Amino acid sequence: MSEAAVLRQAAPVLFVPDVLDETLCNTLMATLDADHVESGMLREVDGEVRLVPDASAKVRKDHTLEDKALTDQVMRRLGERVLPAIWQAFFYRVTRLEKLKIVRYDAAGGGYFRPHRDNTTPDAQHRRFALTLNLNTGDYAGGGLRFPEFGDAVYEAPKGGACVFSCSLLHEATDVTEGSRYALLTFFSGEDAPRRPDPARATDRR
Repeated sequence: MSEAAVLRQAAPVLFVPDVLDETLCNTLMATLDADHVESGMLREVDGEVRLVPDASAKVRKDHTLEDKALTDQVMRRLGERVLPAIWQAFFYRVTRLEKLKIVRYDAAGGGYFRPHRDNTTPDAQHRRFALTLNLNTGDYAGGGLRFPEFGDAVYEAPKGGACVFSCSLLHEATDVTEGSRYALLTFFSGEDAPRRPDPARATDRR
């Protein structure tokens, strides 16, 4: 029997395997490929808060999932696999989540998201936990989830598996250098969090 690895430092990240099966992962990737937009960052333009592309911070393709059947399938699996794991690991009862977003980081476009936190702006202060669920693995190089405050380690769940972490943690999606990385994203909150602001003025910053 080999000796167990000893960890001296690690980010407080929860891994939840087997959330989505391969068929559903592939369907979600195809959904994004068929319909997506360039991701952006919230910026004030002419007195209004808008999403605008900002390559200094993020280069990514996004699709906000609106298909009810697909949404219901994913939500059921999150309820069965992820929410109980958050309760067990963090003693936190999730009662709300934001819209599901499918994203793609491409090597051809220099896909990345520079270090950031997910709850620092007025539109995002209700967020407690972030979910990054890998829809593919092994089809790309780079594109790792990293927490700079906890070293250079890269965190990667298997295909269909999720990483859950506090929205207060500094994190980044490193540059994809080959292929394309696909993921499903959302944010969780509970009754302790303030209600999310007007959706017309609030959006996902991941």
